[in-house]
Amino acid sequence: MMVPTNLLYPTQADRDAAVVMLRAQITGMQNAIRSGVTTANYDGKSITYASFADLQKALGLAVRELQTLLAPVGYRRPTAGFAVFNRGNR
Repeated sequence: MMVPTNLLYPTQADRDAAVVMLRAQITGMQNAIRSGVTTANYDGKSITYASFADLQKALGLAVRELQTLLAPVGYRRPTAGFAVFNRGNR
């Protein structure tokens, strides 16, 4: 069960700090994957994962959490469409 974001990050400053931290973690994990290693470095910290699959799983979890923080509750992406007008001249 996922805890609502507003309980985890009650203020906008807390949410902003969490977003910055998650982005640093994601960047560190992406750099580790690109380098072919299982040790991710970010913000002066280093985490070594047991396997490449564990690193990818952690990256997926961090990305989903970041998406949850950035998406407002009840927000629905607007649908893009193409409007066609006809004046009846043809």
